[in-house]
Amino acid sequence: VLKNIFDRADKIYKEKANNLYEKCVKNCGEKEFNNLCFAKLQDIKDEYLFLTGGLLINTTSLQEKKAETQAEKKSAGKEEGNQEKAKDIKSDAKHLISIDDAIAKNFEGLFGFDDVKQHLHNVSNAILKYSKMPFHLNYCLTGNPGVGKTTIAKAISNTYFDCGILKNNNLMVINSAELKGKYVGQTAPKVKELFEKIHGGAVFLDEAYVLAGDRNGSDSFAQEAVTQLMKEIDYLWDKQEKDPADRTMIAIAGYKEPIERFLNINPGMEGRLNKFQFHLNDYSSDQLFAFFEKKFAELGVQFDNRESVRDVFDKYIDLQKGRKNFANVRTVKGLFESSLLNQAGRKDSGNTLIADDVAKSLNEIPQKKKNFMGFGDRGM
Repeated sequence: VLKNIFDRADKIYKEKANNLYEKCVKNCGEKEFNNLCFAKLQDIKDEYLFLTGGLLINTTSLQEKKAETQAEKKSAGKEEGNQEKAKDIKSDAKHLISIDDAIAKNFEGLFGFDDVKQHLHNVSNAILKYSKMPFHLNYCLTGNPGVGKTTIAKAISNTYFDCGILKNNNLMVINSAELKGKYVGQTAPKVKELFEKIHGGAVFLDEAYVLAGDRNGSDSFAQEAVTQLMKEIDYLWDKQEKDPADRTMIAIAGYKEPIERFLNINPGMEGRLNKFQFHLNDYSSDQLFAFFEKKFAELGVQFDNRESVRDVFDKYIDLQKGRKNFANVRTVKGLFESSLLNQAGRKDSGNTLIADDVAKSLNEIPQKKKNFMGFGDRGM
């Protein structure tokens, strides 16, 4: 039996060694044989020794055993690598929270916007359910000045970042006029450069219709801006088709009618930029007063008589609403600051605001008629 084992081992060893030698000499020359083929020859020799020891009769060869060992090591190394990678991912994802928590965090202190919040829920659920489908996060926000278009764009992008839908938390707020070049050929590079910076994040183009130039968008600047804008959006969409997780949010904003004209200057514009549209209505008097009251409460200032302060506040807002430059929350911020200065300049005012502190700001509103101190005449 032993003789048969040795004879078989000798035959196998010699055949494999000769085949290896011929192959190496043919491919790389005799001089390189020892360097290139030594390891393989050693494997054959090891197999021979095991065979002659009777350890591998009709069983797995040494090479298979070594292959299994190497595979196990490779698998262990891969698993260790995956664990390290998982640690990195976990580290990068420490900011992630649920969609409910993200909305609560980013919409704190904002009044209303229930339709926007519900939309964010829907998008989050859809992405979780259909992760292989690309979702284009393109928004059109319309409304009068001061209704919170920029604020809502930030709340949306921050919410998406906090729950992992966007990779970067870098909303870029751009006045569209800044993208227009002074000469033909300068606008397209500016638009391209902007989109290169927002990868994985979000961009907010305020007064986007400025890019269109005149009312019908027929000038060369408009054509250049619109063409490049659509190219960049298409490029982002193509990337997302390959990797659905590679998302970028684009939001345009402005007055309703100019935005609608802007979307209609090119057949493809509306389909690209008007995926989700939200019109932000003017704030009610109650909402504006709640904001006004909150600003003082944050400073520890109380109203001496809330009803009288509210009465003067409403008269101020009514007068401002009759003017073209009424700006909702921004108008109230201006009233807050002027009232605070009046309160601070009043002797022994302490931490109390009185109606007269607010009423003094009424004198600052331009009027056509001089006699308006009774607040009954609101003619403009």
